[in-house]
Amino acid sequence: MKKVFITRTLTEKSAFKNELEAQGFQTDGSSMVKFSSMDFDFDAPSDWLFFYSKTAVKYFFKKVKPEQVKDKKIATFGSSTAKALAEFDLKADFHGKGDSTAVAKEFLQIANGQTVAFPRAKSSLKSIQKKIADKTNIVDIPVYKNVPKEKTQSSDADFLVFTSPLNARTYFNNHPANENQHIIAIGQTTGKALISLTKNKVYVSDISTEENLVKMVSRVQKLNPTPTPATV
Repeated sequence: MKKVFITRTLTEKSAFKNELEAQGFQTDGSSMVKFSSMDFDFDAPSDWLFFYSKTAVKYFFKKVKPEQVKDKKIATFGSSTAKALAEFDLKADFHGKGDSTAVAKEFLQIANGQTVAFPRAKSSLKSIQKKIADKTNIVDIPVYKNVPKEKTQSSDADFLVFTSPLNARTYFNNHPANENQHIIAIGQTTGKALISLTKNKVYVSDISTEENLVKMVSRVQKLNPTPTPATV
């Protein structure tokens, strides 16, 4: 049975877990980073809230009540981020898919000249913010910290799936990949980080949904079939 490891905690409702296990894979997941909340102010006026991740949604609404944002439009990057809003009875007005360049271009078609608030991780690369800064007004709101865990475990899985540059760096700073492991990244930014961290070939999923990662694992497996044992 082929094994897949992802740098994310998998719940019983995870599409990644359920769809891969239905195909006969064994799955495991664990984040390489730990999170903590930050104090922040939410008083600057804005037309939009743009969330990069479900973690940003979680920590933003630890302090802000959903009714406080009813007058704002909400944008998200990735399907899991959009789904996280449902917990607070909110829905995304813009749902960005693909890489940051494509998402920024699409978002500017509706937000050009407006004010956009970005609740984010303190260490965020601000991939969308930087690309739209000259055509929008940016309100920057760091709401949580993400730092490497002191202790992490290696995985002997056939497929290693990395969900962020920090997860990738934390893993490979402590554990080398073996030459037979297949490395998969969510997004070009994570892909570039992995290329600098391992000699293994890196496969990149430009759409950061769990469903697309399932397709990527299946695609990589087809590209690298298990050799048939020689008969004597």
